[in-house]
Amino acid sequence: MATRPSKTRLEPRPIEAYLRLSRGYRNPLRFCSSRACCVYTRVCRLQREQFKNALIFDLDNTLFDRDALARKAFVDLGFKGDLLEEMVTLDQGGNSDRLALSARAIELLPGVWEGPEDFWDAFRFRVSDTEYDARLVGLLERLTKSFRLGVLTNGGSENQRRKLQGLGIEGLFDEVVISQEVGISKPNPAIFELIVGRLGTDFSSSVLFGDSLENDCIPALELGMDVFWVHIAVRDVAYRKELAENAVRDVACRNELSTLGELRLTESLHDELERLLS
Repeated sequence: MATRPSKTRLEPRPIEAYLRLSRGYRNPLRFCSSRACCVYTRVCRLQREQFKNALIFDLDNTLFDRDALARKAFVDLGFKGDLLEEMVTLDQGGNSDRLALSARAIELLPGVWEGPEDFWDAFRFRVSDTEYDARLVGLLERLTKSFRLGVLTNGGSENQRRKLQGLGIEGLFDEVVISQEVGISKPNPAIFELIVGRLGTDFSSSVLFGDSLENDCIPALELGMDVFWVHIAVRDVAYRKELAENAVRDVACRNELSTLGELRLTESLHDELERLLS
């Protein structure tokens, strides 16, 4: 694949000039109410957006609504009412223990499957049966003109690649890193380092979109990436904001101000990408 030229990077003003405004504090949250912090945040946001050249996406519940597909899969497999809600809860957005989920399914609907593997094969096939997303395809095609694009996902190779193919977006990414293929899983920093290296960029020039605060957002912030916390199915927004603020506070206490990324919340990946292109 031909290498696209990188975006022109504007040389940022020395960060020390803005740190002087903070009255010596290294943790941005300790002076967040001051005018100095507002100036610092506004300037640094502009600087960051001027020289981003890579966008990295989680897959499940980021590029598509995996939870909705899982619920439909459980219904197709015969779960209804309270049994359906129990399975959805046990699924934990795809983060459940595979054996525990399969064993409980067999207990709830005895005689339907020959064993745990039989259930799991039926379930994972349905959850990976994504549908073509014309709007997402169009947005990513436009983004390829200005950014290098990557996918960073935990999961099995066959399942995850089938999801990308179903969405119609597999060929739009410069790099696809799947945990099973590389032997490393999020939130291990090594897998973030791997995809950034493959994209030929660095953390400060990259933006990550992900749905998991623990596996996506926090490790990316600690590495200096800007992050969009995607929540496709809008749940308690106020609670999510509180979680985000606490996460940023904890990360800021462990990191130097100059390397800390920015965390933003978004309820629609599609709308966020539209704004990025506008």
